[in-house]
Amino acid sequence: MTGYTPTHIGIPKNHADFERKCVVLFQELLGDPTVKRLGRSGQRQFGIDMLGYRGGNLKKLVGIQCKKKQPNKTLTSKEVRSEVRKASKHSPLPSEYIIVTTAPDGTNLDKLAAQLTKQQLVKGRKVKIQVWGWDTLEDYIDRYP
Repeated sequence: MTGYTPTHIGIPKNHADFERKCVVLFQELLGDPTVKRLGRSGQRQFGIDMLGYRGGNLKKLVGIQCKKKQPNKTLTSKEVRSEVRKASKHSPLPSEYIIVTTAPDGTNLDKLAAQLTKQQLVKGRKVKIQVWGWDTLEDYIDRYP
């Protein structure tokens, strides 16, 4: 693309700011202007910070969990498993569950997400689980300058 300059957005300084910025991004990614934060601080959220519908299709509920990490810290497999356990108790169960983090991408977490997706399928739950690190988020942000 001629004249295109990638968008660079610094990592948000706090969790609330990270969530607010993710709402805007996911409204674009999902094609759903009604993506919103779930509840308020202190309320049970079942491992889901935001909800939206892919393409506005009411059969395609997407749950998003934001995990703001301190610089040079990673998202752990234990944290991912814990959030997936919580989200599996949300009713209705999302058809997609995406954990987004300010930590770097990691193939170990991509692999874990695929394994957890398969485990959910064995339990009769059709939910696609993904983990997006900051590298992936920046790639998506670049699509919407």
